Amino acid sequence: MIFKNSMILLCILLFQIGCKETSQKTKNLVNLWIGKKIILPDKNLMRRIEKGSPNLLYKKLKIITFIDGDCSVCVDELQEWKKLLKKIDTAKVGFVCLINSNDKLITFERLDSLEIHLEHPYFYDERDSLRIKNAIPDDKLFQTFLVNEQNEVLLLGNPTRHEKIEELYLREIQKLKGLEKKPLGFN
Repeated sequence: MIFKNSMILLCILLFQIGCKETSQKTKNLVNLWIGKKIILPDKNLMRRIEKGSPNLLYKKLKIITFIDGDCSVCVDELQEWKKLLKKIDTAKVGFVCLINSNDKLITFERLDSLEIHLEHPYFYDERDSLRIKNAIPDDKLFQTFLVNEQNEVLLLGNPTRHEKIEELYLREIQKLKGLEKKPLGFN
């Protein structure tokens, strides 16, 4: 029931973003994706791996986002992801950032070291094969997903682009992981 209400809230929120015609397309897209399984990358595609860090592909909850490494605006969005990830317990919630690009890995690595400074591992998919295999929509708003342990979509929408979607993600993550903050005071 809570899950269904959250999905309805997400649909309403996304409806408010566009017009009625777009709203119906959004509703259809949400209905299509909820419960759909996402194919994750092979762990060999992971970059910026730290020794002893757990494999984020096997966490019970994961945020999966597809970033076009050839799009400067999209790459700039990684700064917004860094801010958002500070609000999430990434020890419990995996962040699967898939960088797809027609360019060489070394170009993105250089950009990362000079400008972006990612603090989390990312996956580099040079041939864009995972976006194609998963039939990810072209609309950047719908290239981010909250998935469960079975990699089934619970929420979709980009929380770095809309504050209300961010609030929905944070609320759902807290509910699903039991991370709700206890009130301050004496018990």
